[in-house]
Amino acid sequence: MFKKFLCVLLLVIVSCKSSVIPLKESANNAIKELGPNPYFEVDGKGVSQKTFTSLNEADITSLSIIYGKEATDLFDEKGKDGVIIVQTKAYARKKFQVLFKTLSQEYSEVITNYEDDEIQYILNKRVLEENFEGSLAMIDENLLKSIKIIDSTKLSRKYGVSGKKVGVVIKSKRPKDLYDSKEKF
Repeated sequence: MFKKFLCVLLLVIVSCKSSVIPLKESANNAIKELGPNPYFEVDGKGVSQKTFTSLNEADITSLSIIYGKEATDLFDEKGKDGVIIVQTKAYARKKFQVLFKTLSQEYSEVITNYEDDEIQYILNKRVLEENFEGSLAMIDENLLKSIKIIDSTKLSRKYGVSGKKVGVVIKSKRPKDLYDSKEKF
């Protein structure tokens, strides 16, 4: 029952437009590799299976399954039955905001002066509309090329975005081995 729940959750979380069959097969294969008592980690902290299964899939930005030697190398004995790692949207948002604030004084001022729903993020000329937190959280100092802040007038004129007070234009290299990296970056 739990593995069926996990498979459904994984398929709901991961959106893929043209690769549903390969993704479904790889998700099923990864789930089959898990033992009876996998270790669960949410936002960097170990949690119970009950806590994990109570998560709202709409709050999740990424889910990873690690098994075998890699799981025990990373998590010692806790990883012997595999590891399921989840990152929530709220955690991912905090992660990228901390990095961007550290690297850009202008961004730090934006975060201080505007609510999240007043800010429009643009990544590599692509307007990010929903479920973007995981993509931005993948950016680190080595991938980030630049952060530029634009006002609502330029945001509307250049990107066709209205209803936002400020734009954050991010240029970044693509992370290696990222599934659908051309779509996300």
